Amino acid sequence: MFLFGSCRIWTSIYKYGKSSQQKTIQSHYADEIIQYIDWLQTKKQLSTEEIKCFRDTITNNDWSLLKKEFNKSKIFVIEISSIKTSKSEEGNWQNLLVGKNAIVDTNISDKIIKINDMLKNKKCIFLCHANTYSRRNLGFIKNRTIIQDQFKQVIKQKDINFIDPSEIIAKYGQEKCLILSKKKNSDFKNDIYDLNHYTLFMHDQVYNNIISFLD
Repeated sequence: MFLFGSCRIWTSIYKYGKSSQQKTIQSHYADEIIQYIDWLQTKKQLSTEEIKCFRDTITNNDWSLLKKEFNKSKIFVIEISSIKTSKSEEGNWQNLLVGKNAIVDTNISDKIIKINDMLKNKKCIFLCHANTYSRRNLGFIKNRTIIQDQFKQVIKQKDINFIDPSEIIAKYGQEKCLILSKKKNSDFKNDIYDLNHYTLFMHDQVYNNIISFLD
């Protein structure tokens, strides 16, 4: 399996030995993933400016290994967890944890379809960010709701494999699925659970959902 996404999917997949760091690019938003796929398909080496777009420092030797695994892979797990985007001074999409001055892009349905089309003849499994009640937000998280709605639009147009982790949390509850937040909660305004990081139980559920598409 080749992975585009966050630790929410790495941990789920790595735990069972189905992928590795040499088959993973940390990413958050659709434009970023499209750019990485295009580079993997067309570039033998990356420029210094392009290398700066990645969350972790990579070399062109690392890039060669990624390309090799990308070309061999038949299954792609793709998590789109943000509608925020960020561009470098050179005009490249860059990881949100590297870039500054993020800009929101609420229209990503066509980009989801483009990712799927760029990986034609491969099995693609898409995930969104888990969206659950947030005390801090006094409800569900708006940006995550937008991503969910965009996927719903795509599903009406195209037959894609899609997992919404929100449904797992709704079934089993935050206590079982999310780790405790490290933020102080003395004023009862912060969330008790970390809405970005999963428990091992949740990782198992995500993994089982991914594997269900491979039967």
